[in-house]
Amino acid sequence: MTIKGTVLSEIPDEYTGKRGLVRSQVLQVLDAEQGINRLAQVMQYTLTEDEKLKYSGKLDNKVINLGVRQISLFGAFVRVRGQIVSVEGLK
Repeated sequence: MTIKGTVLSEIPDEYTGKRGLVRSQVLQVLDAEQGINRLAQVMQYTLTEDEKLKYSGKLDNKVINLGVRQISLFGAFVRVRGQIVSVEGLK
């Protein structure tokens, strides 16, 4: 599934998991779908290590296409996993 969304912010995230402290960069993404089928909640997308090197600090207010392969609840948020397919307006 592919989602087109606007990146609202990029935040560092830390939590203690089963194997100890987990640190990651999380994008908060708002669905950019037009019309009544738009998701009302903000999604969170965790950057992979490769994506951190390529995109870290460059995605605020950019429109991205996410290839989503997993959707889960993480606290009060919907968290998606997959990959960034494309970024509009990034050189």
